[in-house]
Amino acid sequence: MKLKSPSPALFLSNIGNFKTPFHRSQSLFHPLFLPLLPTAMTPTNILETALYVTDLSAASAFYQHLFNLPVLAEDERFCALDVGGKSVLLLFVQGGSTHETHLPDGVIPHHDGKGPVHFAFGIAAADLPAWEAKLAAAEIPIEGWANWSRGGKSIFFRDLDQHLVELATPGIWAIY
Repeated sequence: MKLKSPSPALFLSNIGNFKTPFHRSQSLFHPLFLPLLPTAMTPTNILETALYVTDLSAASAFYQHLFNLPVLAEDERFCALDVGGKSVLLLFVQGGSTHETHLPDGVIPHHDGKGPVHFAFGIAAADLPAWEAKLAAAEIPIEGWANWSRGGKSIFFRDLDQHLVELATPGIWAIY
């Protein structure tokens, strides 16, 4: 069965009207609509990384003390940590954001996550041995090591919620 091609007029009439559901064939990413999308728009970076944790106080202390991350904002449902003045590590209580949150600045839609995720902090290559020693002193076992073909190195360990944390030196990607 062939899907009916979406109408550009229908698409254009619904821009900004997110309460009107689109059929999958009418999405922005349908091949007929791709030429309508601006080609020069590209994100500059990932600003925030969110982790969902069972004990916000313990997780916040873990990241603040192990990584020296200052708190940007916090309340009973989340903690925002400054990562090098370039990005934010958000810690959310698991199940604590399943309803939209009304703030003076706007409304944040519901979100949540379960299970261990993987993310990486970039570190200087010269600091890798000191990080290994710091983890050993904190009795945090390193679960894996990688020597990447581009010359970078990574170590992997778990946080309190079993998220896989990577410390990566330059040389693991063409861009890093």
